[in-house]
Amino acid sequence: MPRQSSSAGHPPAPFLRRSAITALILLALVGGCGGDPSPASAPPAAPGPVVPDPTAPAAQPAADVAYLDAYLRNWYFWRDRLPVLNLTGFADAAEALTALKVPEDRYSYIDDALSFNQFFDEGKTLGYGIGYAVRGDAVWIRLVQPRSPAATAGLRRGDRLLAIDDVPVETLIAEDRLDAAFGPIESGIIGRFSVLRDGQAVPLQIIKQPYVLASVLASRVLPSNGRKVGYISLYTFNAPSRAAWFDAIDEMVAGGAQDLVVDLRDNGGGLLSLTADIASSLAPADAPGKLFIRSEYNSNHRSSDFSYRLSTLPGLGRFERIVWLTSERTCSASEALIVGLRPYRQTSIVGDTTCGKPVGFNPEQRQGKVYSIVTFRLLSASGETDYFDGLTPDCRAIDDFSRPYGDPEEVLLAQALQVLAGKPCLQAPVVPKQRRVPIAQPGSLISQVGVK
Repeated sequence: MPRQSSSAGHPPAPFLRRSAITALILLALVGGCGGDPSPASAPPAAPGPVVPDPTAPAAQPAADVAYLDAYLRNWYFWRDRLPVLNLTGFADAAEALTALKVPEDRYSYIDDALSFNQFFDEGKTLGYGIGYAVRGDAVWIRLVQPRSPAATAGLRRGDRLLAIDDVPVETLIAEDRLDAAFGPIESGIIGRFSVLRDGQAVPLQIIKQPYVLASVLASRVLPSNGRKVGYISLYTFNAPSRAAWFDAIDEMVAGGAQDLVVDLRDNGGGLLSLTADIASSLAPADAPGKLFIRSEYNSNHRSSDFSYRLSTLPGLGRFERIVWLTSERTCSASEALIVGLRPYRQTSIVGDTTCGKPVGFNPEQRQGKVYSIVTFRLLSASGETDYFDGLTPDCRAIDDFSRPYGDPEEVLLAQALQVLAGKPCLQAPVVPKQRRVPIAQPGSLISQVGVK
């Protein structure tokens, strides 16, 4: 089926992916696709993966800008609000997009098609494999992809970053050079890091290389308050995530899990079709056939509107209660998963307010670039939509990065277990405000995902 994400295109395939990024060092994409629609009702199919031809002439900036303008005026969700500008002064399509898109569009971007396809189709990316967070003057390692160069070098979640290439992080923050200090997206780049661990400064050298992403970061079944609680940390909604998710569901069922905690704190989104399948595995037994989420296009393309429906899949009707773990990086397809299931079952949100992306793309590929432009908004069966301010948690909890995912004493999971036990929410700690990297920096898939 076409690939839908929370992205755009004359509907190739729907994608939903976060455009916010607080820092995971190198990755990226947008996603949100759903179901396997029939040819008659599905959005037009997306072009196949683009492999750049090194012998082909480079695209002319003026032609790219003209293509973008025509595309926006046809498929952009807010097409009726586009300004009329003189396009001759823009250096490239990315610069033009910044000038043309509406103020609430923090998501549309243009990036490299090859990286996009590798991430969503193959689950591969290039970089160190680090996710970081800035709290005041401190920079914390909040995520290390398990098969990444950073993991191989010994970096751990909870390490405090002291310096990059001998420059203290305080200096990098003050001079607004922190993100740039991780270097270009090129294989072979060597980073020299100093981290604080157990009171000691630890030097680490990490080389940027291609690696395979882990879709499920952790899964286990925990005893809690006389019940068995399953835990799954889902990192993204790309093609390889399907098998990883249903393997984890099999583990939950085999372990006798009665309730489930789904950790979406680092999940920026992905394919809507996969999101619908995962929703089906978490839905009540009477859910098959009911509307999960609906994509709605602009007035020029209402015939492309599409409904993703719940189906019968492993896990259906299996779990009595569900708690979501969220953060400001929980975005797009992750938010759609939460919103789309709300009409059918009571769930709780623990963590921080989500990023707020109720829109998606049908990524369009042209001459080695992918145009991820907002083409549709999402609506649940109850009509919930336009949650641009994010989804508010029922119990606020702030990650302190001190324990691994799945540890019952880890801050967010401990709060979730309190909720499942029917106990009051724990008091959220007061922490320095987290520095937010601008959402959807033009021209960078990496900025979309927040992994270096």
